Amino acid sequence: MKPSKERPEKFIRILSAPTLAIILLADLAVLFFAGFAIDRLIHAPSILVIIIAVVEVFAIVVSVLVTKQIFSEGLALYSDRFEFSGIDDGGSIVYDEVADITCEKDTKASLVKNFSDRHTFLTFETKTHDLRTVDIGLVSVRTAESITRELCKRCGVEYKKVNTAPKKNNSAIIDLEPPQESKTEENSDSDNSRLC
Repeated sequence: MKPSKERPEKFIRILSAPTLAIILLADLAVLFFAGFAIDRLIHAPSILVIIIAVVEVFAIVVSVLVTKQIFSEGLALYSDRFEFSGIDDGGSIVYDEVADITCEKDTKASLVKNFSDRHTFLTFETKTHDLRTVDIGLVSVRTAESITRELCKRCGVEYKKVNTAPKKNNSAIIDLEPPQESKTEENSDSDNSRLC
């Protein structure tokens, strides 16, 4: 479903701090190299400097487009539905179809988790008992709560606090050695009798 051209009643920007930091650093790097390319074009023009300047023009265009895309992603709230603008297909859900909303975010400290394990997930259960899960990225608990509270209010469902308990994943623990059986005297006697 394509994003609607109609203006939303309310728009909640979904922007994580790591994403913002990375985009701003990338934009600063592009601007720095643009200044470097202009300086070299003025003081020591050559074919290589001209090629670098042309590549830098493309880098500036890409930088502007990526920054615009990052700042335009969020949750658009309309009178009859809500829509996640960063999702291509299935990002629009009608308020009346939602029976329950849950939000999960892992906040437990760990050195073995990836960034994807820290993402916040919104799960919508429809009245036909279908589940739709939306990954809204690395947002703060406060942002996740404000999104969940607003959606619950508009959908007419009970607000539940953001679940910050980690999901239990037993597959991460692998026992490489089989359990050792304790040998009793009887087992050792029977083993010795076989050797005779």
